[in-house]
Amino acid sequence: MFDYAYRLISVSKNFDNEKPDIIYASSVHPLTWLSGYILSKRYDAKFIAETRDLWPETLVAMGQIKKNSIPAKLLYKLEKFIYKKADRLIFTFPGGKDYVEEIGLDPSKVRYINNGVDLEEYNYNKEKYQYADEDLDDNSTFKILYTGSMTSQ
Repeated sequence: MFDYAYRLISVSKNFDNEKPDIIYASSVHPLTWLSGYILSKRYDAKFIAETRDLWPETLVAMGQIKKNSIPAKLLYKLEKFIYKKADRLIFTFPGGKDYVEEIGLDPSKVRYINNGVDLEEYNYNKEKYQYADEDLDDNSTFKILYTGSMTSQ
């Protein structure tokens, strides 16, 4: 995470001749936000922070870190800092406004853009647009499907 954040800021200097209007930082990990914030300040650009997972809440829920640990406390501080400084907050799951309000920040800059599937639209398209694929239709072809991280609560 640190290497990515450092290299992103370093390599961006190669593009200093063109100023972006917006820096959009998507939370693959929380240091992506920090890099995005730093770049938005460098270029005097709007800063949009996208939240795919609550950091560190996801790590706490998965039992990877304890809620009151030093890493968790640092990540909570970073999260609150980013949410406060961002011009807009995009959440890819419902409840972002409530969460931002719970941590004592103004939820008015929060927007929700679903990162999931609209099942009605999916089923409609599945029926209307048939796609034949020999490999997918061949039962002897080994197939892998990634569904993302799953947690039990």
